[in-house]
Amino acid sequence: LRAQGLPRAQHAPRTMELLRLVGLEAAAQRSIISLSGGEQQRISLARALAPRPRALLLDEPFSAIDAERREELRRYLLRIQRELRIPIIFVTHSQSEALSISDRIVLLHKGSIVESGAPQDLYLQPKTAQAARFLGRANILPAIAIGLARKNQVLIRPEHLQFCGKGPFIKGKILASHYRGAWYEYDIETEYGLVGAYDFASKKKPDGQAVSLSVRQYHFLNE
Repeated sequence: LRAQGLPRAQHAPRTMELLRLVGLEAAAQRSIISLSGGEQQRISLARALAPRPRALLLDEPFSAIDAERREELRRYLLRIQRELRIPIIFVTHSQSEALSISDRIVLLHKGSIVESGAPQDLYLQPKTAQAARFLGRANILPAIAIGLARKNQVLIRPEHLQFCGKGPFIKGKILASHYRGAWYEYDIETEYGLVGAYDFASKKKPDGQAVSLSVRQYHFLNE
């Protein structure tokens, strides 16, 4: 604050304003070494906001923080963006972070832009298989679109496959299951190769069970 030439009388009010933004008003009198890792990261964010920047660039700011603290910091970051209304460029390798906090995502690979767009558009309607796979588990299956002269690939997200629903069906056999808390993730062997499907039923399906999966939603890829 001194470096900005802010009068001494304004140091304390500005400091408290910044601490309020990051939810640390109660820690105003504490030493930095007494703060948790997540709290120290919030102090770093407050420091970055001190000069009233017109934009903020954050390069993987949550990478060294545990999952619970990362979720907390995401909420504060969204709160800051809403209050200050400044653009924030957020660099991350975490798909869940990108999807949950972004208004627009730009996918980069080896320094080049692969694709960009709104999170929901990129997740549900990507142009390429590369973008589809980057943003989460993706079933990329061969398909023929009626009326088109070339073969296509179709994207089916695991949550868009339903066990024993209405057709069209994909038949297969369960190879393995993974408990995810609110759902089970299944690896299923089909004639098209390995397919992933989510099931929110409370009871686990046994490995080796033959299953039929109906397709509730799909998207044709350009490449």
